[in-house]
Amino acid sequence: ISLGLFVFFIHSISKAIQVDNVLNGLFRQTKKEIQDIINMQNENPVDNFPEFSNWHSINSTTEGYYKGVHTNKLCALLADENIELFITVKQGYFTVKGYPFLKCNKDISENEALIEKILDCFIFYIEEYISDHYRYGLTQISEIAVKAMSPGINDPGTAVKSIDMLSILLIERLKINAINYSCYEKDEQPLLYFHETSFDELLHDNFTPLRNYAKADAYVMTNVIEAFKNILFIANENVDARNSVFNYLNAIVDDINQHIVNEYDRQEISNMLYAIVRISESQGKQLVARFERHPPISA
Repeated sequence: ISLGLFVFFIHSISKAIQVDNVLNGLFRQTKKEIQDIINMQNENPVDNFPEFSNWHSINSTTEGYYKGVHTNKLCALLADENIELFITVKQGYFTVKGYPFLKCNKDISENEALIEKILDCFIFYIEEYISDHYRYGLTQISEIAVKAMSPGINDPGTAVKSIDMLSILLIERLKINAINYSCYEKDEQPLLYFHETSFDELLHDNFTPLRNYAKADAYVMTNVIEAFKNILFIANENVDARNSVFNYLNAIVDDINQHIVNEYDRQEISNMLYAIVRISESQGKQLVARFERHPPISA
């Protein structure tokens, strides 16, 4: 029995650390976190958000990475005091003492005891857990793609699979409102609002490391463009998201023009760019012109 359990343990561990299983687990958990937010916002829609710029700032009394909040504890406190809060920074942001990372709809600057209770509800630590925010799952998938492209591993297949997963998750992210909220009671305004990481920030944070590391790899860069093409199928009607995608595609094309000179590889990339033209003609043609107007530097 002991030998059997030992063999089962070794088999389970060896299977759990396989990169495909790790990626699939990250993908499922991250997608679930995104879907939970979508479901919450669909069940409790908010049409009008307050003008947060007019609210009163509350400064941080500690330094560290803001990772989350004890929502239930904070919601009960907000309800008792009849106040609303807006968290102005995204999760993972490094704050220093005195940084105004909260805003309140009432001026409570003289109530130091209340401010201390509010700040005690916030969590600062180093580790990143997907259950805290879906952005951490996206980051971990992106990091796997970058590590897969390292010379010691040299696994572009894993990088491409990670890129495809990122594109699916970013498409799901488009369904989330720019402002997230909590402490919601039916037919009442939320008491707690969050700065949701913007679509533009997600593109930058998750594709920039990969773009910089794999910009000379035609196979990976072609698949990055294909991933953006798939995102555009959904984002094309969303003006802000579409502009974010094309802004980033411009950066991708600039890197390609500097680092990919093989005519065959460039033709494959050109074909992918023309596929984007069929989705968004005007901006797609500008992108193709940018690619064709600047010949590779080494040519």
